[in-house]
Amino acid sequence: MEVAKSSYYTHQDKESSLTTKYQFLRTRLIEIVTKHPAYGYRRIQLELRRGKKPIIINHKPLKKLLKLWGLSALRRIRGRKKSGIEKILEFLGERANLVRRLKEEVNLFELFFTDFTRLVYAQGEKALWFCPFLEGKTKGITGYGLSKSPDSQTALGGYQQTRMFVKKHKGKVEKAIIHQDQGFLPLSPMSM
Repeated sequence: MEVAKSSYYTHQDKESSLTTKYQFLRTRLIEIVTKHPAYGYRRIQLELRRGKKPIIINHKPLKKLLKLWGLSALRRIRGRKKSGIEKILEFLGERANLVRRLKEEVNLFELFFTDFTRLVYAQGEKALWFCPFLEGKTKGITGYGLSKSPDSQTALGGYQQTRMFVKKHKGKVEKAIIHQDQGFLPLSPMSM
């Protein structure tokens, strides 16, 4: 055919040449994967080395072989365990969503939302933390804190502004509830 030997092998089907080269390994891989379906390629590689006849194979062809032979699909990925809070919220269901229930029942200046937001500036080199307090009915900002760190002083600054705003507009400070969504401070739910 007057083609160089190197060119011939370069243009051959790489997948079929890989499977034919490692055909002797297929039964051993099936054996390992069925016995240990949770094993990834690293553990399979170790298992191949531990056998009666140790087989040393690089991880790159091993990963390709597992994919080509459909053995990677046998493994099950275990889901993340639920935290204690997630279990409680799942158990309570709709009863746990206090904010949704309160939102329908509260009047003006009785429910506030807050959370820390990171504001990046100077091409990402600097950042400030913004902690606004939103009124539950109107979604208007009644106070805010702004600082270089998400600490309690930042939140308390916004809290004090909100407190003054509510008093100025003749709202009942004693009935107000502040909800902070999984932030840095334990303000959820708290009376003013």
